[in-house]
Amino acid sequence: MACLADPAAESPRTGATEQALDSSVALHENFFPDGDPGQCGGTGMQSAAMGNWTSNVFIDADNRSGGCQQQFGVTDPEGLLAGLSLAVNFFGDGDAGQCGNSGLHPIPITNATTPSLSTPYGIDTDGRSGGCWQVFSLSGRSDVVMDVQFLPTGDGGQCGNSGTQTATTDRNASFRIDTDNRSGGCTERLRLRRPFCGDGLCYNESFGSCPSDCPPPCGDGICSPGETCFADCGPPPCGDGFCDAGEINTCPMDCGVCDGRFCELGNR
Repeated sequence: MACLADPAAESPRTGATEQALDSSVALHENFFPDGDPGQCGGTGMQSAAMGNWTSNVFIDADNRSGGCQQQFGVTDPEGLLAGLSLAVNFFGDGDAGQCGNSGLHPIPITNATTPSLSTPYGIDTDGRSGGCWQVFSLSGRSDVVMDVQFLPTGDGGQCGNSGTQTATTDRNASFRIDTDNRSGGCTERLRLRRPFCGDGLCYNESFGSCPSDCPPPCGDGICSPGETCFADCGPPPCGDGFCDAGEINTCPMDCGVCDGRFCELGNR
């Protein structure tokens, strides 16, 4: 049986090759129609080993009958994710009939090879007011994160907060579904992974341990490349196009001259 040390005592993970340690862990998604199947693409049960993306599902619930049902689960037969909790909160901001079985849906993490799944919720957005929010949350482990990618395929107004977000212990990943009869819909995929230096996420890291992910701290006495900290780098240069504090009487290039005197044209 593979075992992990106390997460707090582990050395920082450095890249995707580290994910092989967790290959027994899998994220499972069940996505299926409860009406016209043309509204729900990529349906069925699918699984993705930790560190890998699930396949995209396509959400295009509109005025056709029914909508799409979605549920999740995690299998962890070796107990590598002990203490981790995952959930998705699903709720409406308009006509509640578009967001079936709304509320908080814990995502089960089981020590088995066959998943237990969260209770399904129904996406049935159409021409009624408002839409449905998905809010993915994570707690209990600071060495695991969940990435969610949510992208439009047509009219972007149907897919709120689109892009890739990462749920961690200190922030959620939130998306708004409002597919209707506008062109296209929204694709969505997810993955569980270990954060590592170089993933673009400054999480349990610092500038000293991972400068590629974290900005330099202001006040450390070092003017690092790209830093705009007055305490470390001094006043901004005259001629940068901004009239900063202290430049009104010293930098006519940025602050201008009025009636023979310096005058402020604008501030940052």
